[in-house]
Amino acid sequence: MKLNLLFPRHNGTVNIQRPQPPTGLLTLGAYLKKVAPKVEVKVYDANAASENIIGDVTNADIIGISTWFSNYDAGIVSTKQIRERNPSAMIVLGGPHAGAIPRRVLANNSGIDSVVSGDGEKAIAAIVRGADPTSIPGLTYRDGSMIKTNPADYSLPLGDIPAFTLDNLVTPFEWIAQTNGALSSFPISQFRGCFRIKRCNYCSLPVDGTRKSNPQSFWQQVRVLHERYGIDSFFETADIFPIKLARRLADAKPTSLKDIQFRVYIYPGMLRAKPQYAKDLRDMGVTTAFMGVENVRQFPDSSHFQKGYNRSFPRGYTTTDLIQEIRVLGDYGIRVMPGFVLGLPGETRNSLAANKELIQEITELENVREVSISPVIPLPGSAYFQKAITNQSVLTEYKALAFEDLKRTDKINYKLLTRLFTSQFTKVEPEDVINVVQAITGIRVAHFGY
Repeated sequence: MKLNLLFPRHNGTVNIQRPQPPTGLLTLGAYLKKVAPKVEVKVYDANAASENIIGDVTNADIIGISTWFSNYDAGIVSTKQIRERNPSAMIVLGGPHAGAIPRRVLANNSGIDSVVSGDGEKAIAAIVRGADPTSIPGLTYRDGSMIKTNPADYSLPLGDIPAFTLDNLVTPFEWIAQTNGALSSFPISQFRGCFRIKRCNYCSLPVDGTRKSNPQSFWQQVRVLHERYGIDSFFETADIFPIKLARRLADAKPTSLKDIQFRVYIYPGMLRAKPQYAKDLRDMGVTTAFMGVENVRQFPDSSHFQKGYNRSFPRGYTTTDLIQEIRVLGDYGIRVMPGFVLGLPGETRNSLAANKELIQEITELENVREVSISPVIPLPGSAYFQKAITNQSVLTEYKALAFEDLKRTDKINYKLLTRLFTSQFTKVEPEDVINVVQAITGIRVAHFGY
């Protein structure tokens, strides 16, 4: 049996600094090699291909396509091309976009056989075994004229997934041995999820909590990629890195990997109880931390403070604490990339101005060299997407401009939806957010949306 896995080309909705391999698909391939070794697995990334690769992708019994909000449209085009060339192939979609709205995907695309939501390892293993659709976790499928969905299964221990290699990756990545700081770090996912007490309203994660691998599996994955391909800089993609495990990882770090570096996600307040966590991160090899500052409205010393905005931050945590925390990380040689989310419901020009002031203050710190700024993007699966599709003004304007019913379409114009969300639920216009981005000086600004 042949299984081809495709990561479609990004459509420009996001600013991709440098193509990175589809590690989620490579992880699926590694798991299948363990539980179904007779299945031939190939992974294709359209972002790394200089020509159309659909002809090669089509040649398989089962074809899986990973969809993000930035490549879904290209993925749908690919499914149609595949179906024309191979009518008998089973086409399965997964990834954050299709997985968040699986019933919409099947309702609007007759050429797609099923959609997998959540973790794909157990589901894809069951599919290649020919299991009854009713028993496959996270599967949305057709049963006659009906569309049915099975509950997702998040019970697979991450330590049970073998380290992946690039052996199955057909499309090349010549850049991987030429790492140059955080932006070129190679992604790995030994942790999944987020342990915030209260989920952010723009979060589209399908499940609460963080699942952890173990130090042995973590370092084995790093070792394989380092020894085989010369990679020495990694990005652990967990939505929030479990900082309490940094000491265990540091203590278990093999001597042969002592120069390996990492980029991780953290959020403000993680060091407040134990500043020594910064040393643990340093000893583990962390050199860059993306910190989700988000918005001044969550800091009680701001005149724009919104009570209850985010319960995950320590009670009474202020912008002064934030500045000190960034400095502590700098004391241990860790660069910080603060991340801001603007255009939250209720945002005003005054709160935008306060965010701008805070951003400028932070950028004056020695260990801050870049900042990320994004408007609120209402992704499917998030509370803000639900807020958008229940607002008649948003629905009416979206249909008038995109000629699609936002409550039913699977192909969403995110730039348009983001602008409509900003206009409807804030007291600012998209241009006001853009002006903040353009006004930040003296530092590199990564921005997304609009």
